[in-house]
Amino acid sequence: MLHRSRVFTAVGLIALAVVACSGTKPDSHPTMTPSTTATPSPAFRLSGRATAIETTGRVQGFTSLRLDGTFQLASTVTVSGRMQRLLVDGGPVTLRGDGLGVLGRASTITASGMEVVGDAIPPKASRRTADRPGAFPRVFLGAGVEIAGPHVLLDDHLAAGPNTITATAGSAVLYGTARAGLLPATFDVVQDDSGRAPRAAVATPTFFSWRGSGDVTLAGRRFVGKTLTLVAARLAAHVSRSGAAYDVTGEGQATQVAVEGRPQLRTVLTVKARPPANRLYRGTGEAMIWEQDDSGPWEAIVTEVRPINAAARWVRLYVDDPPPLDGPGGRPLARSEPRCGARSTIFAEDYLCAQLGPGKGIATPLIVNPPTLQPSGDFDAHFMVFGNFPTLIVTVRFVITPR
Repeated sequence: MLHRSRVFTAVGLIALAVVACSGTKPDSHPTMTPSTTATPSPAFRLSGRATAIETTGRVQGFTSLRLDGTFQLASTVTVSGRMQRLLVDGGPVTLRGDGLGVLGRASTITASGMEVVGDAIPPKASRRTADRPGAFPRVFLGAGVEIAGPHVLLDDHLAAGPNTITATAGSAVLYGTARAGLLPATFDVVQDDSGRAPRAAVATPTFFSWRGSGDVTLAGRRFVGKTLTLVAARLAAHVSRSGAAYDVTGEGQATQVAVEGRPQLRTVLTVKARPPANRLYRGTGEAMIWEQDDSGPWEAIVTEVRPINAAARWVRLYVDDPPPLDGPGGRPLARSEPRCGARSTIFAEDYLCAQLGPGKGIATPLIVNPPTLQPSGDFDAHFMVFGNFPTLIVTVRFVITPR
């Protein structure tokens, strides 16, 4: 059974009209050859030499981490047996201990170090709740860590002595942008298993990209390129510094691989469009439902949804930008946050997902607004959907009722 994440407007979308609406392949459109095996293995192996790495995974394996930049770390920690509110209000700060790691919206690793992007820094009035459990980007502190720096606060007061504390805590919320200028000789990158990443509800959230050289073996094929990107459901990558570059090896399970920014594995996307449940009048807006499911074995990447007749242009259609697959130096992963999973208010502008993981789907309300002078009657709206799947033609019938 497909896992679904549903988004509905507040009114009129439960009792949907039962109308046959389809997503079918146009006979005239050429398609790429799908994978040769019916159930291809998602297991992969990677090997490469990178001048730059970009990932939404968890970077770990540090015993010392010096952070600088404009950022905040917020957590509730135990210091000398007492629970206190920790706030590191900018760098420099040095963390020492076992189990250190970082998980940002994205981390970029180059010869000069690592940059980790978190959420926007909250206003000063929100400091007391800055360590909320549901916050996503994190710095992992392990079982115990020494924290030293000029901006280390406990319960809103500077830490005593040399501003060094030893805390017992699992992690701290990361806000802003933190930079680590000196990385150890070796470290690891693993999948984001927090479940809080922006893509997690409808897609696979862990990206691992590198620029340089290398190859990935996946689904019985070998992919080679100067820029490789994996979308990984499970990832265990080992990174070793070698001069101005990094040697990268790893394995895991992947849902997509891209070479030079282009996804290489074809999947199966199904789309159903359902007309408004309420009567549709000219000059007024009602909500229809657009339902997408990735029923194939690989990550689906939607590149375009195109209205192809006048009735289709009655729909206020917004589609997320496809996720960046071109690796370091391209469109930054940290700035690519999908809007399609956000819960909307009535008649808000909803976005269709441009990325869906295998076995995942989403139903999105879209507003239909026929022109004021449109005659009454039955009208079929046609759309074309493009991506790494056979191109679809989606049809939905709108019945405009006379007033």
